[in-house]
Amino acid sequence: MSNVKNHSYMGRGLLRVRAVGTADPLQPLGNASALKLSISESKVEQKNYMTVGGGVRDSISRVDSAEVEISLYDLSPLTLAMALRATRSEHAPETVKDEEVTITSLDTPVDLKSFTLPSSVVVTNSAGSTTYVEGVDYEVTHKAITALTDGGISASDVVKVTYVKLISEAVTAVSGLIETQKLPDENSIIVTSSDGSTTYLRGTDYTVSGAGIEIVDKGDIKEGTALKLHYAVVPSVQLEALAASGVEFYGLFTGLNEARGGSPVNVRLFRLKFSPTDGLDLISDEYGQITLKGSILADTSRPAGTSQYFSVAMAKA
Repeated sequence: MSNVKNHSYMGRGLLRVRAVGTADPLQPLGNASALKLSISESKVEQKNYMTVGGGVRDSISRVDSAEVEISLYDLSPLTLAMALRATRSEHAPETVKDEEVTITSLDTPVDLKSFTLPSSVVVTNSAGSTTYVEGVDYEVTHKAITALTDGGISASDVVKVTYVKLISEAVTAVSGLIETQKLPDENSIIVTSSDGSTTYLRGTDYTVSGAGIEIVDKGDIKEGTALKLHYAVVPSVQLEALAASGVEFYGLFTGLNEARGGSPVNVRLFRLKFSPTDGLDLISDEYGQITLKGSILADTSRPAGTSQYFSVAMAKA
Protein backbone atom coordinates (compact mmCIF):
# COMPACT_ATOMS: atom_id res chain seq x y z
CA MET A 1 0.00 0.00 0.00
CA SER A 2 3.03 2.27 0.18
CA ASN A 3 2.56 3.34 -3.46
CA VAL A 4 -0.95 4.73 -2.88
CA LYS A 5 -0.74 8.50 -3.21
CA ASN A 6 -2.68 10.92 -1.02
CA HIS A 7 -5.21 12.85 -3.10
CA SER A 8 -7.08 14.48 -0.21
CA TYR A 9 -8.80 17.73 -1.04
CA MET A 10 -9.85 20.73 1.03
CA GLY A 11 -10.68 23.63 -1.22
CA ARG A 12 -10.09 27.33 -0.85
CA GLY A 13 -10.17 29.97 -3.54
CA LEU A 14 -11.98 32.68 -5.41
CA LEU A 15 -14.58 32.67 -8.18
CA ARG A 16 -14.31 35.47 -10.72
CA VAL A 17 -16.86 36.24 -13.42
CA ARG A 18 -17.48 38.45 -16.43
CA ALA A 19 -20.40 38.72 -18.81
CA VAL A 20 -20.22 36.23 -21.67
CA GLY A 21 -19.17 37.78 -24.97
CA THR A 22 -17.27 40.68 -23.39
CA ALA A 23 -13.62 41.39 -22.80
CA ASP A 24 -14.37 42.95 -19.41
CA PRO A 25 -11.94 42.23 -16.56
CA LEU A 26 -12.87 39.24 -14.42
CA GLN A 27 -14.58 40.48 -11.25
CA PRO A 28 -14.09 38.59 -7.96
CA LEU A 29 -17.27 37.53 -6.14
CA GLY A 30 -15.46 37.62 -2.82
CA ASN A 31 -15.29 35.39 0.22
CA ALA A 32 -17.25 32.18 -0.31
CA SER A 33 -17.85 29.55 2.37
CA ALA A 34 -18.94 26.97 -0.21
CA LEU A 35 -18.77 26.43 -3.96
CA LYS A 36 -20.45 23.34 -5.35
CA LEU A 37 -20.84 21.93 -8.84
CA SER A 38 -23.40 19.19 -9.43
CA ILE A 39 -24.49 17.13 -12.41
CA SER A 40 -27.85 15.38 -12.60
CA GLU A 41 -28.83 12.71 -15.08
CA SER A 42 -31.85 10.73 -16.15
CA LYS A 43 -31.50 6.99 -16.74
CA VAL A 44 -33.50 4.60 -18.89
CA GLU A 45 -33.04 0.97 -17.87
CA GLN A 46 -33.92 -2.26 -19.58
CA LYS A 47 -34.89 -4.91 -17.06
CA ASN A 48 -33.56 -8.44 -17.49
CA TYR A 49 -36.55 -10.72 -17.92
CA MET A 50 -34.57 -13.71 -19.20
CA THR A 51 -33.43 -15.08 -15.86
CA VAL A 52 -34.80 -15.48 -12.40
CA GLY A 53 -33.82 -12.71 -10.00
CA GLY A 54 -34.22 -9.76 -12.34
CA GLY A 55 -31.49 -7.17 -12.69
CA VAL A 56 -30.70 -4.68 -15.42
CA ARG A 57 -29.69 -5.88 -18.89
CA ASP A 58 -28.86 -2.47 -20.29
CA SER A 59 -29.15 1.21 -19.46
CA ILE A 60 -28.84 4.58 -21.11
CA SER A 61 -28.09 7.73 -19.13
CA ARG A 62 -28.43 11.29 -20.30
CA VAL A 63 -27.20 14.44 -18.58
CA ASP A 64 -30.18 16.50 -17.49
CA SER A 65 -28.33 19.51 -16.13
CA ALA A 66 -25.16 20.87 -14.58
CA GLU A 67 -25.60 23.27 -11.67
CA VAL A 68 -23.49 25.62 -9.60
CA GLU A 69 -24.13 26.88 -6.08
CA ILE A 70 -22.01 29.40 -4.18
CA SER A 71 -22.50 30.82 -0.67
CA LEU A 72 -21.03 34.30 -0.38
CA TYR A 73 -20.16 36.51 2.58
CA ASP A 74 -19.42 39.52 0.35
CA LEU A 75 -22.62 41.42 -0.45
CA SER A 76 -21.13 43.74 -3.06
CA PRO A 77 -23.03 45.64 -5.76
CA LEU A 78 -21.99 42.89 -8.18
CA THR A 79 -23.11 39.93 -6.07
CA LEU A 80 -26.33 41.64 -4.98
CA ALA A 81 -27.15 42.54 -8.58
CA MET A 82 -26.65 38.89 -9.52
CA ALA A 83 -28.73 37.70 -6.56
CA LEU A 84 -31.57 40.14 -7.21
CA ARG A 85 -31.34 40.09 -11.03
CA ALA A 86 -31.07 43.85 -10.74
CA THR A 87 -30.06 46.74 -12.92
CA ARG A 88 -27.32 48.98 -11.54
CA SER A 89 -26.89 52.74 -11.67
CA GLU A 90 -24.16 54.90 -10.18
CA HIS A 91 -24.88 58.06 -8.20
CA ALA A 92 -22.27 60.65 -7.30
CA PRO A 93 -22.34 64.26 -6.11
CA GLU A 94 -22.30 66.81 -8.92
CA THR A 95 -19.47 69.34 -8.86
CA VAL A 96 -19.90 72.84 -10.29
CA LYS A 97 -16.52 74.02 -11.52
CA ASP A 98 -15.40 77.63 -11.88
CA GLU A 99 -18.77 79.36 -11.62
CA GLU A 100 -18.06 83.06 -12.20
CA VAL A 101 -19.33 85.37 -9.47
CA THR A 102 -19.04 89.16 -9.55
CA ILE A 103 -18.46 90.74 -6.14
CA THR A 104 -20.74 93.78 -6.17
CA SER A 105 -19.58 95.04 -2.78
CA LEU A 106 -17.73 93.81 0.27
CA ASP A 107 -19.52 92.20 3.21
CA THR A 108 -22.58 91.62 1.02
CA PRO A 109 -23.70 88.06 0.19
CA VAL A 110 -23.76 87.11 -3.48
CA ASP A 111 -25.96 84.16 -4.36
CA LEU A 112 -24.57 81.13 -6.13
CA LYS A 113 -26.59 79.53 -8.92
CA SER A 114 -27.20 76.41 -6.83
CA PHE A 115 -27.22 75.43 -3.19
CA THR A 116 -23.89 74.05 -2.07
CA LEU A 117 -22.12 72.06 0.60
CA PRO A 118 -20.15 74.88 2.28
CA SER A 119 -17.21 72.64 3.17
CA SER A 120 -16.72 71.88 -0.53
CA VAL A 121 -16.37 75.49 -1.71
CA VAL A 122 -13.13 76.64 -3.32
CA VAL A 123 -12.79 80.29 -4.43
CA THR A 124 -10.07 81.53 -6.78
CA ASN A 125 -9.36 84.67 -8.74
CA SER A 126 -10.55 84.77 -12.34
CA ALA A 127 -7.18 83.53 -13.62
CA GLY A 128 -7.18 80.62 -11.19
CA SER A 129 -3.73 81.57 -9.92
CA THR A 130 -4.81 82.56 -6.40
CA THR A 131 -6.92 80.47 -4.03
CA TYR A 132 -8.65 82.56 -1.39
CA VAL A 133 -8.95 81.53 2.26
CA GLU A 134 -12.32 81.06 3.93
CA GLY A 135 -12.70 83.21 7.03
CA VAL A 136 -9.97 85.56 5.83
CA ASP A 137 -11.02 86.48 2.30
CA TYR A 138 -14.63 85.30 2.25
CA GLU A 139 -17.41 83.58 4.14
CA VAL A 140 -19.76 81.02 2.65
CA THR A 141 -23.23 79.65 3.38
CA HIS A 142 -25.20 76.99 1.56
CA LYS A 143 -26.34 79.55 -1.02
CA ALA A 144 -23.98 82.56 -1.09
CA ILE A 145 -20.44 83.83 -0.66
CA THR A 146 -19.46 87.09 1.00
CA ALA A 147 -16.17 88.85 0.29
CA LEU A 148 -14.74 90.25 3.52
CA THR A 149 -13.29 93.67 4.22
CA ASP A 150 -9.48 93.48 4.62
CA GLY A 151 -9.42 90.22 2.62
CA GLY A 152 -7.79 89.64 -0.73
CA ILE A 153 -10.98 90.10 -2.76
CA SER A 154 -11.98 93.58 -3.89
CA ALA A 155 -15.37 95.00 -4.86
CA SER A 156 -16.11 94.44 -8.56
CA ASP A 157 -13.70 91.47 -8.71
CA VAL A 158 -14.83 88.41 -10.65
CA VAL A 159 -14.02 85.24 -8.76
CA LYS A 160 -14.44 81.60 -9.72
CA VAL A 161 -16.25 79.27 -7.33
CA THR A 162 -16.04 75.48 -7.42
CA TYR A 163 -18.42 73.53 -5.19
CA VAL A 164 -20.51 70.42 -4.69
CA LYS A 165 -24.01 71.12 -5.97
CA LEU A 166 -26.89 70.04 -3.77
CA ILE A 167 -29.80 68.38 -5.52
CA SER A 168 -33.25 69.71 -4.63
CA GLU A 169 -36.43 67.70 -4.14
CA ALA A 170 -39.91 69.12 -3.58
CA VAL A 171 -41.76 67.38 -0.73
CA THR A 172 -44.74 67.93 1.52
CA ALA A 173 -44.27 67.86 5.29
CA VAL A 174 -45.92 64.85 6.92
CA SER A 175 -45.74 63.18 10.30
CA GLY A 176 -43.00 60.57 10.22
CA LEU A 177 -40.14 60.10 7.79
CA ILE A 178 -39.95 62.32 4.72
CA GLU A 179 -37.66 60.28 2.49
CA THR A 180 -35.10 61.42 -0.03
CA GLN A 181 -35.02 59.75 -3.44
CA LYS A 182 -31.28 59.14 -3.33
CA LEU A 183 -28.82 58.29 -0.57
CA PRO A 184 -28.10 61.60 1.19
CA ASP A 185 -25.01 62.87 2.93
CA GLU A 186 -26.68 63.53 6.30
CA ASN A 187 -24.36 66.43 7.09
CA SER A 188 -25.34 68.22 3.88
CA ILE A 189 -29.14 68.21 4.29
CA ILE A 190 -30.79 71.63 4.22
CA VAL A 191 -34.54 72.21 4.40
CA THR A 192 -36.17 75.33 3.01
CA SER A 193 -39.63 76.55 2.14
CA SER A 194 -40.68 75.70 -1.39
CA ASP A 195 -39.68 79.17 -2.64
CA GLY A 196 -36.34 79.09 -0.78
CA SER A 197 -37.11 82.19 1.26
CA THR A 198 -37.06 80.40 4.62
CA THR A 199 -34.32 78.07 5.81
CA TYR A 200 -35.40 75.84 8.66
CA LEU A 201 -33.20 74.90 11.61
CA ARG A 202 -31.86 71.41 12.04
CA GLY A 203 -32.66 70.00 15.47
CA THR A 204 -35.28 72.69 16.08
CA ASP A 205 -37.55 72.22 13.08
CA TYR A 206 -36.43 68.82 11.82
CA THR A 207 -34.04 65.94 12.42
CA VAL A 208 -32.07 64.03 9.80
CA SER A 209 -31.29 60.39 9.09
CA GLY A 210 -29.69 58.37 6.33
CA ALA A 211 -33.02 58.22 4.51
CA GLY A 212 -34.44 61.73 4.90
CA ILE A 213 -35.86 64.01 7.60
CA GLU A 214 -38.56 64.04 10.26
CA ILE A 215 -40.27 67.24 11.36
CA VAL A 216 -40.14 68.24 15.04
CA ASP A 217 -43.58 68.63 16.63
CA LYS A 218 -42.88 72.03 18.22
CA GLY A 219 -40.87 73.41 15.31
CA ASP A 220 -41.92 75.85 12.60
CA ILE A 221 -42.67 73.19 9.97
CA LYS A 222 -46.32 72.19 10.01
CA GLU A 223 -47.88 69.18 8.33
CA GLY A 224 -48.88 69.99 4.78
CA THR A 225 -46.17 72.64 4.33
CA ALA A 226 -44.51 72.58 0.91
CA LEU A 227 -40.76 72.12 1.38
CA LYS A 228 -37.60 71.60 -0.55
CA LEU A 229 -34.91 69.19 0.59
CA HIS A 230 -31.41 70.05 -0.56
CA TYR A 231 -28.60 67.54 -0.12
CA ALA A 232 -25.42 66.09 -1.59
CA VAL A 233 -25.65 62.56 -2.89
CA VAL A 234 -23.42 59.97 -1.23
CA PRO A 235 -21.36 58.13 -3.89
CA SER A 236 -23.46 55.01 -4.21
CA VAL A 237 -24.84 52.24 -6.39
CA GLN A 238 -28.58 51.80 -6.76
CA LEU A 239 -29.97 48.36 -7.59
CA GLU A 240 -33.41 47.85 -9.11
CA ALA A 241 -34.43 44.29 -8.25
CA LEU A 242 -35.91 41.98 -10.90
CA ALA A 243 -35.48 44.66 -13.55
CA ALA A 244 -32.67 42.98 -15.52
CA SER A 245 -32.75 40.02 -17.84
CA GLY A 246 -30.69 37.01 -16.85
CA VAL A 247 -27.06 37.76 -17.73
CA GLU A 248 -24.79 34.88 -18.67
CA PHE A 249 -21.32 34.79 -17.15
CA TYR A 250 -18.01 33.14 -17.81
CA GLY A 251 -16.51 31.97 -14.53
CA LEU A 252 -12.98 31.17 -13.42
CA PHE A 253 -12.36 29.52 -10.06
CA THR A 254 -8.76 29.93 -8.96
CA GLY A 255 -8.50 27.42 -6.17
CA LEU A 256 -6.01 25.99 -3.72
CA ASN A 257 -5.99 22.50 -2.23
CA GLU A 258 -5.18 23.17 1.41
CA ALA A 259 -4.88 19.45 2.09
CA ARG A 260 -1.98 19.21 -0.35
CA GLY A 261 0.03 22.26 0.64
CA GLY A 262 -1.97 24.77 -1.39
CA SER A 263 -1.50 23.13 -4.79
CA PRO A 264 -3.45 24.98 -7.51
CA VAL A 265 -6.83 23.95 -8.92
CA ASN A 266 -8.37 26.04 -11.70
CA VAL A 267 -11.92 25.48 -12.90
CA ARG A 268 -13.30 27.26 -15.97
CA LEU A 269 -17.07 27.46 -16.31
CA PHE A 270 -17.96 28.57 -19.81
CA ARG A 271 -21.60 29.67 -19.46
CA LEU A 272 -23.23 30.40 -16.11
CA LYS A 273 -26.76 31.67 -15.65
CA PHE A 274 -27.81 32.44 -12.09
CA SER A 275 -31.33 32.44 -10.68
CA PRO A 276 -32.56 35.14 -8.27
CA THR A 277 -31.75 34.32 -4.66
CA ASP A 278 -34.39 32.63 -2.53
CA GLY A 279 -33.29 34.50 0.59
CA LEU A 280 -31.68 37.81 1.57
CA ASP A 281 -31.36 38.41 5.31
CA LEU A 282 -31.41 42.15 6.00
CA ILE A 283 -31.27 41.71 9.79
CA SER A 284 -29.21 38.99 11.43
CA ASP A 285 -26.97 38.25 14.41
CA GLU A 286 -24.45 36.63 12.06
CA TYR A 287 -22.45 37.93 9.12
CA GLY A 288 -24.76 38.35 6.16
CA GLN A 289 -24.60 35.70 3.47
CA ILE A 290 -26.27 35.10 0.12
CA THR A 291 -26.47 31.90 -1.87
CA LEU A 292 -26.39 32.04 -5.65
CA LYS A 293 -27.67 29.06 -7.59
CA GLY A 294 -27.45 28.72 -11.32
CA SER A 295 -27.14 26.54 -14.36
CA ILE A 296 -23.96 25.63 -16.21
CA LEU A 297 -25.06 25.86 -19.83
CA ALA A 298 -23.48 24.32 -22.91
CA ASP A 299 -21.09 26.54 -24.85
CA THR A 300 -21.41 25.17 -28.37
CA SER A 301 -18.53 27.34 -29.60
CA ARG A 302 -16.01 25.18 -27.72
CA PRO A 303 -13.56 23.16 -29.89
CA ALA A 304 -14.35 19.53 -30.69
CA GLY A 305 -13.04 17.13 -28.09
CA THR A 306 -13.37 19.62 -25.22
CA SER A 307 -16.15 20.08 -22.69
CA GLN A 308 -18.90 22.54 -23.50
CA TYR A 309 -19.61 23.00 -19.80
CA PHE A 310 -16.52 23.29 -17.61
CA SER A 311 -12.93 22.15 -17.31
CA VAL A 312 -10.69 21.38 -14.35
CA ALA A 313 -6.91 21.82 -14.25
CA MET A 314 -5.13 20.59 -11.14
CA ALA A 315 -1.52 20.04 -10.12
CA LYS A 316 -0.37 16.42 -10.03
CA ALA A 317 0.17 14.92 -6.63
